[in-house]
Amino acid sequence: ATKGDLSTKIRVGIVGLPNVGKSSLFNALARRSQAQAENFPFCTIEPNVAQIAIPDPYLEDLSKLANSSKSIPATMEFVDVAGLVAGASKGQGLGNKFLANIRECEAIIHVVRNYEDRRVVHVAGAVDPVTDAEVVNNELHQADIAHIERRLEKYNCKGTERDALDLILPKLKEGIPARSCGLSPAAVFSIKSLGLLTLKPVLYTFNVSRSTFLFERTEALENAKAMVRNIRYSDTSLDLCALVSAKMEARMS
Repeated sequence: ATKGDLSTKIRVGIVGLPNVGKSSLFNALARRSQAQAENFPFCTIEPNVAQIAIPDPYLEDLSKLANSSKSIPATMEFVDVAGLVAGASKGQGLGNKFLANIRECEAIIHVVRNYEDRRVVHVAGAVDPVTDAEVVNNELHQADIAHIERRLEKYNCKGTERDALDLILPKLKEGIPARSCGLSPAAVFSIKSLGLLTLKPVLYTFNVSRSTFLFERTEALENAKAMVRNIRYSDTSLDLCALVSAKMEARMS
């Protein structure tokens, strides 16, 4: 806190295929039924946004110490966007809308369906967590490749920015995300305005059934970690993994 008002906000995008539990997870995080969660693809069209304060036991004391006129806690803004399908980087489904919303975020929660339920439609006809995650990752990679190639055609792309993009582009074509390219802080800053999708930190969130979450959580989490190691276009040294039963959490919130 400082004299005057202080606000810090982190924007996190919730991504994944249609019908994997993104909106249910969003509702659980928002602690209210804000996003439509229905059993058909693209039930989310316009992004849902929820701002959630981050608890900080030191904020009040720091505010008094700094003699602040007002204390505003840091917040996380969660954005539930339209489901992604193969070809989204070329405009399929709601791809263009999806990508534009995610570029504005600082981090990504990648929701992966890991439960069987014939009543819940799967966009590809069958649940395969690794393949499903790879569809999303591939679209993010292809979108970044096209974005970088367009930027490199501009005469004002030079210096540190051009050097960074020249380094990232061939790596992306090899399936390596931008966040894995070992960029310096100066290089990251120089390309910040591009909002590269594969530069953002990723948390793979495996959405499991209620019974699995309650009674088989440890084993399911180990299985999820093993699957992350097999997902193309990811980085197991950087990307994180979590387990959730989004429907159960949404009902409890």
